[in-house]
Amino acid sequence: MKKIFILVASAAFVVPAFGYVVKVSNPLNESRTSETICVDLKSTPVMVNLFVFSETLKKEIPFQFIDDNNDGKNDQLIFQADFEPNQTQRFRVLDADEFSQPKPEFQAIAYYMPQDKNDFAWENDKIAFRIFGSTSGGIWPVAIRDNSRTPDIVDINQTLGCGGLGVWSDKKLYCSQNYFQWKIIANGPIRTIFELTYNPWQAGQKAIGETKRITLDLGSNFNRIESRFDADVNDVNFAVGIAKCPRGGTLTVAGDKDWLAYWQRPDAKLGSIALGLIVPKDVSAGVYVDEEKNNMLLAKADKNNTIVYYAGAAWSRTPEFDSREKWLAFVEKQARIFACPLKVEIFVK
Repeated sequence: MKKIFILVASAAFVVPAFGYVVKVSNPLNESRTSETICVDLKSTPVMVNLFVFSETLKKEIPFQFIDDNNDGKNDQLIFQADFEPNQTQRFRVLDADEFSQPKPEFQAIAYYMPQDKNDFAWENDKIAFRIFGSTSGGIWPVAIRDNSRTPDIVDINQTLGCGGLGVWSDKKLYCSQNYFQWKIIANGPIRTIFELTYNPWQAGQKAIGETKRITLDLGSNFNRIESRFDADVNDVNFAVGIAKCPRGGTLTVAGDKDWLAYWQRPDAKLGSIALGLIVPKDVSAGVYVDEEKNNMLLAKADKNNTIVYYAGAAWSRTPEFDSREKWLAFVEKQARIFACPLKVEIFVK
């Protein structure tokens, strides 16, 4: 989800008088689907009403504004596209007096669930997740778009679920309690963003507070998870992980210890849940830990006391992930995609 932004004033091709052109290039020699393109609105003309036109598809496409800091002003314009290997596409952002925006069939959405012991849930067209209010801060895949219930993964108590975070100190895992505050930043249709804030929790010899920002895009099986800490944590070994299934499962760990994929042993009636975890190389400690209840990768916070990583899941009853081999190939590819963002150029008058 990390994008490169370049502002260009050029006459290489016609730029509309009331609008601008966004040129997006895929630097990878492989396809990528449901990619979210982010345009920094500080670099563009102000338009009250606009629409986004794809030159490749020859039609208007759905878009969404993001107010990233909740100050009442839009900071980003986002829209999505599929890319062939090394493909470049152009999109025209045009002013319009009146326009009926096209809507996607599904949307990414997050919601608080006070009726369910303060659970917090979010979903898109691929999968749904939940953080249970009665447990520690593990993240759990709970359902697929066809509304079928997925098989239980583990005992939800004291495990990291699918992408939870803790501190690994003296061969012991320390985890936060449940969140005490939530805030939705954006809520579809293309992207949902929300934050959960945790009271300071004891991590070995240090007490740290955490704010976790989770982003899920339409068409994606992976969450982007950003944890920000309120103390200097440069000396802390963080552990991000996925819980082990009581029935067992097959684990694959990347050679560089920066991603792992887990395929649980199938349930006779409900199949398997597949879990994946990707830790970017700039925060990865290059260490895998086989903890009693979790498969974990160690990570270090950056200079801003922040960690960004990705966690996702799928169900074996969906055709695109009906085998362990398909899931493994998908996680490997996602790691390459996250490491190689789209190149976005903005052409204005």
